Amino acid sequence: MKKLFLIIATALTVVSCHTGKQAGKPMLGADRDRHGCIASAGYTWSKVRKDCVRTFEEGIRLVPAHVKTSVAAYVIFSPDQERAEVFLPGQKKHPVLKHKGGIWKKKPYVLAKNKNGWILKTGGTDVYVSPQK
Repeated sequence: MKKLFLIIATALTVVSCHTGKQAGKPMLGADRDRHGCIASAGYTWSKVRKDCVRTFEEGIRLVPAHVKTSVAAYVIFSPDQERAEVFLPGQKKHPVLKHKGGIWKKKPYVLAKNKNGWILKTGGTDVYVSPQK
C-alpha cells in the first residue's frame, strides 16, 4: 500500500510540474508576458531600456506629493538619458517622456529635477516627488 501511495504521489508531482501549477497555484516564472518578463518575480517590460526591469530596484522612487501613502511611482531613464519612462501605480501603460531643455515632457506629464530631487507634474500640479529624507 505504501508503494502504491508513493507511486501516485510521484505521478501527481510530475504532472503538476509539467502543467506549471502546484497545489492549484501558478509556479513562479509561469507568468511570463509577451516580452518574457516574469511578473511574479517583480519584472516588467521597459520600453526605454528594451529589457525586463524591476522598477523598485532600478528606478527612481517618487512618492505622492500631497497624500500620505506608501504607493510609489518609479522613473527609469534610457541609457542616453533622453527618454524617461514613468511607472505609475495601477496603470498598465507607462508614458515615455522626452528630454527637452532640462526637463522631460509628454502631455500631460512634466518631469524635472530640483534642489530636493525629482518632481513629476500633471497639468502644472505636483503629483509625485522624491521622498523627503
